[in-house]
Amino acid sequence: MTPAEADALRGAVRERANILIGGGTGSGKTTFANALLREVASTGDRTYIVEDNPELQCTAPNRLQVLVQPPIYTWNRAILDAMRFRPDRIVVGEVRDGAALEMLKAWNTGHPGGIGTIHANDTSAMLDRVCQLIEEVVPSAPRALVAQTVNICVHLRRDPNHPAGRSVTGIDRVTGLAKGGEWLLEPLVPAVRKWMS
Repeated sequence: MTPAEADALRGAVRERANILIGGGTGSGKTTFANALLREVASTGDRTYIVEDNPELQCTAPNRLQVLVQPPIYTWNRAILDAMRFRPDRIVVGEVRDGAALEMLKAWNTGHPGGIGTIHANDTSAMLDRVCQLIEEVVPSAPRALVAQTVNICVHLRRDPNHPAGRSVTGIDRVTGLAKGGEWLLEPLVPAVRKWMS
């Protein structure tokens, strides 16, 4: 990514934006999340992390990392349990199944600044995928809630032509929902001043 994009994401973390990181397997979602968690650690916020494999690395002194073990301890239960620990931020290692709805509700009820990863083909498809996961537990996904709660989508892909083997294909700010139900997205960098104001 460009230095301007990196600065914009640092600012978004400080401003407590909810950030969703998407891409295919091996695209670098966890590595990218770890980079954002380094920024979170500098805020002093109490951070609650949910994952199934201990891959997320957060040096925040006030953190709680929870490992899910379905069917004994599910993603849904772990996210619901977050409220008992009074976190400032909730981080979900990989958004799966109907727990996507609980994550959105948690982020939208006094816990902004969350980070989550999801499998999808581009920034718009990331939001569609959140809706598909929600529809595993309710008949119709609340698209307006998704658009209101997820502030930034970062999409990555495997890229054999890049020295790192991966590249960022989009960093979009979610600005709302069109009348036809399409996601309204705009590149984050040109929108930095609007976002920060």
